[in-house]
Amino acid sequence: MKLRVFASHDWGRGASTHARVRDAVAALRARDLDVWFDETHMTGNILDAMCAGIEDADVVVVFVTRNYMEKVEHGPDTDNVRREFMFAAARPEKLVAVRFDADLPPMWSGPVRMVLGSRLYVDLTTPELGTRDIDRLTAAIRNVVPSTPRPTWRRAPSQPGNVRTPLRARVDRIAAAIGDEHRPEIHVRDVVHALMRTLLGSAAVGDAPLCDMVARLEREVGVA
Repeated sequence: MKLRVFASHDWGRGASTHARVRDAVAALRARDLDVWFDETHMTGNILDAMCAGIEDADVVVVFVTRNYMEKVEHGPDTDNVRREFMFAAARPEKLVAVRFDADLPPMWSGPVRMVLGSRLYVDLTTPELGTRDIDRLTAAIRNVVPSTPRPTWRRAPSQPGNVRTPLRARVDRIAAAIGDEHRPEIHVRDVVHALMRTLLGSAAVGDAPLCDMVARLEREVGVA
C-alpha cells in the first residue's frame, strides 16, 4: 500500500511557492507516494477536505517559508494555512519539516518553532529541485513511518490500547458493513456522501462536517 502524504504549504507571492510545491509533489508521486495536494484534492467543503487529508495521511510534509510561518503565527483563526498547521500539529510525530525559503530566519518563531524548531529539516531552498533534493525528502518521509504505524480498526473503549482510527479506515469499515464496494482512489468525502445518500437519503448529506457525517453513519450501521 502506498504511503499517504499531505503537503502543507502557503501559496506565496504570485503562487510562486505553490508552483515549487507542485513540482515536489509530482516528483514524490513519481516515487510511488500518494500525495494529497490542494490543487488536486481540494473539493467540496475546504475544512472537511483538509481535515480528511491530514487525518488520512501517514506523513504531513510542512513546506516552511517565511510567509507560512507568519501566517501560522499571526494569521487569523480563519486563515487556512494556520488552520492546517494547527490541526496537523496535534500529531507531531507525523510531521516532516522542509526549509523551503532561503529568506527564513535562522531562528524560527511561533507555533512552527514550538512544534518543529528542535527538529532536523530537509533543506530544499534551491530555486529548482533536483533529484538529490527529492531523494532526501523521500528518505525523510519514509523514515517517519516506523514511528507512526497505520492503526487498524478502532477497538472498543473498554479494551486496552485504544487508538484513533484514520477517517479513511472508518469509512472503509462502514462501506464493508453494508457490502458497498468503492475504488480506493475516490476521495473520502465523495465516498461519505454516497454512503449518506444510500443509507439516509440525499437530504441527509447537507453541509455537516465530514467527521460528523462519518460518526452518524457508524451509528446507523452499528460499527461505532
